[in-house]
Formats: sequence, C-alpha cells, structure tokens
Amino acid sequence: SYRGFGDSKGKPNEKGMCMDAESAMDYIQARTDVDLSKLWIYGESLGGAVAVHIADKYQDQLQGLILENTFTSLLDMIKRVHPVLTPVRVLSRNRWTSNLRMPNIKLPILFLSGLRDGFIPPPMMKKLYELAGKSPYKKIVEFPG
Repeated sequence: SYRGFGDSKGKPNEKGMCMDAESAMDYIQARTDVDLSKLWIYGESLGGAVAVHIADKYQDQLQGLILENTFTSLLDMIKRVHPVLTPVRVLSRNRWTSNLRMPNIKLPILFLSGLRDGFIPPPMMKKLYELAGKSPYKKIVEFPG
C-alpha cells in the first residue's frame, strides 16, 4: 500500500507516493526472476496518476501503460468534487498533473474507461487519450455498464 493507506504508515502525499512507486520500480528491476522486457505499468484512479508518473520517468524501461478510470489532474478533480474550493485549489500541494505528463509518454497506452464511473468523469479519460500524442499506439475501451 501507498503511505497512509491500508496498514502503511505516514501521510499520503504526491511526493511520498511517487517515492514509494519509484522504490517499487527499483525493487522490480533488481529482481532476477522478472522478465523486464515484458514490464507494463497499470493504475486505476489515484493509482493511475502514480502510473503516469512512473511511465513518464521510466518509459525507456517499460513496454506500455494501462490506465483505468484515471483523472487528468487533482486540481481538475477538486473543481469537480468540491466546486466551492475552485478558487483556492491552486494552494493544493498535491497536483497529480497527468494531463501535463501524458504528452511526454512514448509508450503504447491502453485506456479503460467505465462510462458509469460515479467518481472519475469519463471525459477526463478521453482528454488523457487525446493528450497521448507521442504514443506509438493508443486505444481507449469504453465500458457502458
């Protein structure tokens, strides 16, 4: 689990969660029983933002990225979930700007979008798909139910 989730200690924040994910990548790369030529990264919701960070940073060591119901940025989610906070959302220390990282990713990307997701708006997945201009192959699969 990420720091602050499950039984993990600490407080969840973007910097710490990125460090946790990078440590996990270092651990995986050090293992001799993992075929690194077949390594993909997957993330859903907040985990998708972490996966986008890892894909951007380690893309020369990954084969692809799979995202499921992921948001464009935390600031966009604040605007959607807590509209009253929109004027002060820029004060958030956690930004999770997948929308800014996505244009840099040169990996194949599979986007899985549940059209009835009650939290992450499906248009955010479409926006991430549109921003993935450097991906040699990208596909969005939408699930209506």
